[in-house]
Amino acid sequence: MLHALLKLYEARIAEHTAIIDIYLQKSVGIGDHDNILKVIDERFEKLTCAKHCKEELEKIINAVQTKDETKTETKK
Repeated sequence: MLHALLKLYEARIAEHTAIIDIYLQKSVGIGDHDNILKVIDERFEKLTCAKHCKEELEKIINAVQTKDETKTETKK
């Protein structure tokens, strides 16, 4: 389950990064020009949140793996 959650955060990071890139590079095709800054700001907040969540989850996964490895070594 933790690895599935990690993939979810990776997908969110990719999504928000792509949308920010589109707004920055191809804003001509976007009809709602008045809200570009607002949308970029919102997406940036979501991007940083997803990155933070991914980093914290990776710490948890590493701790669990280390704990499991320690248990395995102790049983030998």
